Amino acid sequence: MARCTAHMAIAFVLGLLAVLVGALPAIAGEEVIFYTANFTSGSTSFPTKGLSVWTPDDVPLRGMLWILPGRGGDSRNYFSDPRWQESARSLGLGLIGLDNSDAVQYAGANLQQFTDNFNAALNGAAAAANRPEISNAPVAFWGFSWGGWNSNRFASAVPDRAICYVNDKYSSTTSLLDPDAVTVPGLFISGENDTSYGSTTINWFNTWRATHDADVALIADWDRGHSWTSQDLVWTHIAQAMKERYSQDQLPTAGSGVTLASVPDSTAWLGQSNRVSSNALTPVGWPEIAPCSEYSGDVSQASWLINETEALVYRAHNASNPRLINIAPTIGDDYYLEVYDLGQEIAMELAFIGDPAAITGVQVYHDDQLLVDSSTFLASGLASLNYTPSEMGIHAFTTVITYLADGQPMFTSDYWAAAVVPEPTTVALLCCGWTLALLRRHNRLGRKPQAGER
Repeated sequence: MARCTAHMAIAFVLGLLAVLVGALPAIAGEEVIFYTANFTSGSTSFPTKGLSVWTPDDVPLRGMLWILPGRGGDSRNYFSDPRWQESARSLGLGLIGLDNSDAVQYAGANLQQFTDNFNAALNGAAAAANRPEISNAPVAFWGFSWGGWNSNRFASAVPDRAICYVNDKYSSTTSLLDPDAVTVPGLFISGENDTSYGSTTINWFNTWRATHDADVALIADWDRGHSWTSQDLVWTHIAQAMKERYSQDQLPTAGSGVTLASVPDSTAWLGQSNRVSSNALTPVGWPEIAPCSEYSGDVSQASWLINETEALVYRAHNASNPRLINIAPTIGDDYYLEVYDLGQEIAMELAFIGDPAAITGVQVYHDDQLLVDSSTFLASGLASLNYTPSEMGIHAFTTVITYLADGQPMFTSDYWAAAVVPEPTTVALLCCGWTLALLRRHNRLGRKPQAGER
């Protein structure tokens, strides 16, 4: 994707950005479509529940990502932003949004209602978008707060259709709607400063992991309260779930769905999870990660991770050791994934915040592929690294630094993810991409809730 250079005047860029964001035209055939569906929850009927759907036209449609907002939130308009679209396009996913601005529980009160509401949402999207294959498509769920509760419930009701799920700052009760739900990869995300539901999310993770032996992980969002988590983290989770569970030779059709595989223990990893003290996360400086067969800790308390790629990202995200290394693209913005064309070189910068003479080892990974293994790579404290992806998708980059502090070995890690897509088809998208590129400060920011969303 063409990018302008940092030599352009910032004032010009900011002015042009305001014009482009306000007047960005939709790609022909890829507009966000609003529709309604009939939901029932308990004794309450929602005959015109508001939803939206977006689908990519230039890649095969493999599945859908349903973004479930917090109570009082509305995710239907998220997908008019091309940065949501491009991340989904990289995996062949469409997007579904939902209006919960009335702050009334809508998702269901039992297995039948959750299943019926799920089907109503997918069938309605299929009809609205004129994409009948959506009715049979597998779905990844990402829910925030109350939407996290519903994310878990929907995935638990339709495990044969659930690619994975994310409970962002809240989770569901302890019951399984369908016993097969234990094989659906899930993230339970707790914010260190989340006074609303932080401890609740942790306790329910413990139940799902220890009682049900479910394939779930506990994510610690340090220095974060009740807000959405990192897109880098979630898109990596979705991408790795699709890699391990979704055969490349399958696609949903108007008449049939796809068969999602369970992740075998030979592929999965385990990670040391944070315990709870006084209803708060207990920091773990450098969590142990290892293949299932090699993990030395208590398996019933460990986070279950899809594969080595997710394990590397998990450790980088959860470690409470000081983050003394920063790995980031040279272009982009502070929340959404940076987008690259297939075949375009990705330029990264690494910076060590400390005395580089103390470094004893540097490892840089693309997914689970070791790109750098050197003790001198960051000898000056700064380094550049280029990588050219050969496949579309979400690409995760993780760096691990070993250094000496008071004569003792210490570890620090950082990560980020990029979306790789086909060539853009409109000048508008291309312009938006290079304008936003100059504004990136990569720090895995979480998006704040909407006004009234909880």
